[in-house]
Amino acid sequence: MLKKPIAESVEDISKIIEKGIKIVGKENLLIDPDCGMKLLPDEVAFKKLQNMVKAMNLHN
Repeated sequence: MLKKPIAESVEDISKIIEKGIKIVGKENLLIDPDCGMKLLPDEVAFKKLQNMVKAMNLHN
């Protein structure tokens, strides 16, 4: 069961991406949504994906 159906901020996602880049390098990092998205309300799932794309674009 999900704790809270909220979308993480672009800033929070960006920090996670930065950690991943430091560990595996930018060329080896794959940004992919976690499982469980189908259990979320549509608007929350869509916002999570939007924020993920925005955060990823900050690192291009």
